[in-house]
Amino acid sequence: MKDTIINKQLDEFLSALGLESREVEVFTTLLGRGTMTALELSRSTKIPRTTLYRIIESLKTKSVVEEVVEEYVAKIQAAPLSRLEYLVSEYKNKADTL
Repeated sequence: MKDTIINKQLDEFLSALGLESREVEVFTTLLGRGTMTALELSRSTKIPRTTLYRIIESLKTKSVVEEVVEEYVAKIQAAPLSRLEYLVSEYKNKADTL
């Protein structure tokens, strides 16, 4: 029960930072499972790979995920949580300019 509440709060927090629902799903899956290939991530999230690649690119642009190469295989991993501070500061700056 407690994990469900924490997961919901994390989802809401990430949504408030501007991540779309599928981006949140991909990011939280990577947080929970670690580094994954696009195929593994697609199977885990049930998001088609063609769609997943667009989501990954969007998350890379937002500095939330990173692509790493392990043994000649491209894999995706969640960026360190400290990177979320970047998104928070970005939204704070936007709010300050309003």
